[in-house]
Amino acid sequence: MDGNYGHRITAKALASRGLVRITGHGPSWKATLTDAGASRVAELKPSTTADAPGDAADDLKALRDRLEAGGGRLGLNDRDDDIDYPKLVWHFNKSEYRPHGKELHLSYPNWQDRKHPRLEYRDWFWDLVEKPEVQAIAPKSHLGTLAKTFLESKGDQFVTKESLPRAARIIESIVRHAAKAGITTRDPRAVDERTRRGGGSAREWSGHIELDVGEAVLRVQVREVGGRGGEKFDWSSGGSFDRKLYDQIQRLPQWQRNRNYWFVPTGKLELRVARPGFGFDGSKWGDTRTDQLEDRLGDVFQRLGVAQLEREAANSRARAAEEERDRDWAAAMTRAKALFRANQEEALLMEQASRWRRHHEITALVEELKRRSRDDGADAATVEWIALGERAARRLDPFEALAAPNYSNPTAENLEPYLDGWSAYGPRRAH
Repeated sequence: MDGNYGHRITAKALASRGLVRITGHGPSWKATLTDAGASRVAELKPSTTADAPGDAADDLKALRDRLEAGGGRLGLNDRDDDIDYPKLVWHFNKSEYRPHGKELHLSYPNWQDRKHPRLEYRDWFWDLVEKPEVQAIAPKSHLGTLAKTFLESKGDQFVTKESLPRAARIIESIVRHAAKAGITTRDPRAVDERTRRGGGSAREWSGHIELDVGEAVLRVQVREVGGRGGEKFDWSSGGSFDRKLYDQIQRLPQWQRNRNYWFVPTGKLELRVARPGFGFDGSKWGDTRTDQLEDRLGDVFQRLGVAQLEREAANSRARAAEEERDRDWAAAMTRAKALFRANQEEALLMEQASRWRRHHEITALVEELKRRSRDDGADAATVEWIALGERAARRLDPFEALAAPNYSNPTAENLEPYLDGWSAYGPRRAH
């Protein structure tokens, strides 16, 4: 509970209801149940995810069996139970029932819907990457290029003068282990400077080491943990400009000036890791009461190995999605071509049917003219009309020299109306 006062806040709320009694201060602080609190505990309905060892184990085992039966996924529709699913998932992931290399994940259709939780296994690569032992170098050891660059770059050291030698040795330890492991190391500041010269953009605070294993690139930053009590910079206190204080602040390293607060040294160091272009607010390891940062350098390389597996998995998913998109596009193109051909066939048939109807009507007219000429006698005009009709009937006869249908190949514009939003030019182009 070091540094976490959540339990005291909760106890205060319970004390205001007469359920606990608080005594002592600091290390002697303690909260005990009152009679009313004990009665309330006895009245509480046991949770479905009870903490009793037997009940909890049974619940977790049952959950594992249901997940296995569902192929690693479990969807719950219109649940009316009182199960604390976040707590259940947390206990499951800490238990022996979690499969090696997998982690149980809880999600919902949207932030409003809490009646349809979904549980599924996701990759947990930390099980698959062994944490190496990184040898820390001794004081006064020879320093390489990156460690020396760190000592010379005062603007972004993030470490006070007293802790600089130790921070430089930590950087050198990481670089030496990376060389043994075949991992490429670079100065991220130099990489970003080349990016800026090429017209790109890069964050100002870019880290002290870049580790590259091909599939994944991580940057490492060494920082000193600041203490509490640092006052805000104020060189115009009381409305008057304090030139001496202002000059003192301007002489500080840039990383301290940008804080706008006086940095309180603690001598405690930490390592922060991030991908290029992202902030160093995610994975971090530092000095603790029991361990020095030098004993935790292997965590950085384990994180790098995890990042490599994550990138490989992401690439695999991207390739699978790309292949599926290619298949869907090919199927859409096949359907579009079939629909276009069907349209062509219908158009040809309608043309032939129209020609046949005109031929039929003209032939019927000629026959009627001939009948009338037999009954009433044929004059010159009737004879001319009969000859005209016979010539036209011969031209329009659909069965005279009937040729096989001729289909033109469809263009991209011909197929677009049949593609349901796909582009005829390829699966990666929007219509």
